[in-house]
Parts: sequence; C-alpha cells; structure tokens
Amino acid sequence: MSEIKLKPCPFCGTLPYTSVNGSNGKKIKGYIQCNNPHCGALMEFEIKTESGFLRINEVIDGFNKAEEAWNRRAGNETD
Repeated sequence: MSEIKLKPCPFCGTLPYTSVNGSNGKKIKGYIQCNNPHCGALMEFEIKTESGFLRINEVIDGFNKAEEAWNRRAGNETD
C-alpha cells in the first residue's frame, strides 16, 4: 500500500485535511476539506462494508478512493 498525498485545493491552492464524522460499525462518514476558512471547498465521502462490519482493508481502500477523488482534476482524470 502506498501513501496518497492530497493535492492542494483546486480553487485556492491551500492544503486540505481529512476528517471522520462518525462510524456505526457498518459505515464511516467523513470529508476532505480545504484548510482555508474563506474557501469552503469540501468533499464528503462514505465508506460502507460489504459484510456485517467494517474491515481494515475496506477502511484503507475507502480512504484511498476518497483521496483519489479529491486529487482528480478536470482534464487529468487518470492522474
């Protein structure tokens, strides 16, 4: 597993952060947000399990997919 680095905000260039809102054992809700209080760019994500409870590999895969989605830019969908 390789670490994914978040790209700066596509609107203002400030570095973002990842946060988790909550978990109930079957899903995790969170977001990636720009750290600039005047920007407000936010991308919510949800990690759901296929089984009855979340497994660590599902959590890691979910965070990786959320980070890849944040890093995707128009015209560079494969980056």
